[in-house]
Amino acid sequence: MQRLSLDAEVIRSLFPAYLLIDTDGRIISFGAYYRRLPQFADTRLNLFEIFTCETHEDIDAFRRLPPAGEPIRLHCRSSDTMLQGIAVPVAQGFLLAVNLIPTAAGIARGQFQLNDFGLADPLASGMPALIMQQASLDDARKSAQDLALEQERTTMVLSRVSRMAGYIAHDFNNFLSIIGLNCDLLLKDSTLGPQHLPKLQIIQDTVRRASATTYSLMTLAKLRHDSRARIDVDELIKTNLSFLRTVAGHDNVLAVDLAAEGSRVEVAAGALLNGLINLVINARDSFAAAGRITISTWPDTPAGEQLLSITVSDNGSGMSAETARQAFEPLFSTKATGNGMGLASVREFCREMGGDAALQTAPGIGTVVTLWLPIVDAVPKKWDLALPNAAPDASPDSDGPAKPTALVVEDERHAREALGELLADLGFRVLSAANADEAIAHLERGSVDLLLADVVMPGMSGIELAHWAEARGLAAKIVLMSGHLPDAQAMADNWQFLRKPLNAQRIRDLVVGASGD
Repeated sequence: MQRLSLDAEVIRSLFPAYLLIDTDGRIISFGAYYRRLPQFADTRLNLFEIFTCETHEDIDAFRRLPPAGEPIRLHCRSSDTMLQGIAVPVAQGFLLAVNLIPTAAGIARGQFQLNDFGLADPLASGMPALIMQQASLDDARKSAQDLALEQERTTMVLSRVSRMAGYIAHDFNNFLSIIGLNCDLLLKDSTLGPQHLPKLQIIQDTVRRASATTYSLMTLAKLRHDSRARIDVDELIKTNLSFLRTVAGHDNVLAVDLAAEGSRVEVAAGALLNGLINLVINARDSFAAAGRITISTWPDTPAGEQLLSITVSDNGSGMSAETARQAFEPLFSTKATGNGMGLASVREFCREMGGDAALQTAPGIGTVVTLWLPIVDAVPKKWDLALPNAAPDASPDSDGPAKPTALVVEDERHAREALGELLADLGFRVLSAANADEAIAHLERGSVDLLLADVVMPGMSGIELAHWAEARGLAAKIVLMSGHLPDAQAMADNWQFLRKPLNAQRIRDLVVGASGD
């Protein structure tokens, strides 16, 4: 029977992965698919060097081929490429009319092209769809990677900016403390003429307003979700109200209805404030003209859970049902320049804190976003630091009871001096230290009734100093000072905290056990 002889063009069109070998097994011709493979640059290849032949173990097996041919299956030694088809004897040797067997891994790597599959290949009709689907998946994967990279860059920039804001606000808080404390001392000075009082009160009021701004900056500078503390949400909102009203816009009204009744939640304060800012911005952007935004809080008990509800509502344009369904999706935004991360990040934050978020909206009526956070406890009463032997009216040379001792640890000299003068007026014998090393030197000479220490100092921090002193029984009462709340885990339950900028009345209330901020 005469051996098969086919036109070369016909073979190439029907089998782009064909192989033609001579009677010794050398590859003398191959299809277009192999031109992309580097090993086929060598024109003296032997079939068995490149492939494992599952059906024909050596060249002798090919020499025994019947005229009609036999099925053949090849596996590439250097990759996972598989081929199958028919081997037939031809004039030059043996024609391996094989087609590629595509694998999921090969498709994912982009190993195959449409022209790798010939007209005779039953996969030819399906491969275009598979390859197009893989291309679509590749595009989606690249888009996701690009988005993740952009978010990482944005996070890095925000992290740098927030750290810088924190450093600036920390120093500015110290300056405000110096101004405020000395202003308070001047107001108590009986030798000062009454004509100066209005100007001093203006300075006091300006310090309070600047304090609210620096507190907002320091809260935003501490956005990490792992920096959790037990906070009074009503107090957080009231403290940052001036900042939130600035975000809302001067043409809009930002009202509050705070009824949390002292309930506290354990969250990252900076992240919660950032979420509220996001919601206020969304509400502001929904207004065609001036509008009203309301922030409300109250304790809620759905299904027996103790939750704090926080709502941000507006009378803006509202959303359609379709928009509302997509509102919490990470990449969805109704704004042309939006990244769709506002509501999604708020809900993610709430869920990380053990709560959730929901949305109510209607076109032309407005939107209400509700956040739920687990209540951990109510705000405790302020500690009574009145010391049994405190004698506010005793003079240094008095024969009365011995004065209690206060140790002030503050690296800012003028703030340290003002605090010392204030505590001396309250009847304390005052020791001063610019850092923890100086404070330890004082404490090693004897214990104190009150340790008042800044949290952020060069070297050992105020928290580390407080732990050192308490472990040795060298401080009866401990009060820490800072521009923002330290981590709850770092604070002992019996310590008290003063937020900077410092206020003379708050210190008086704390020390004499009176009620106050």
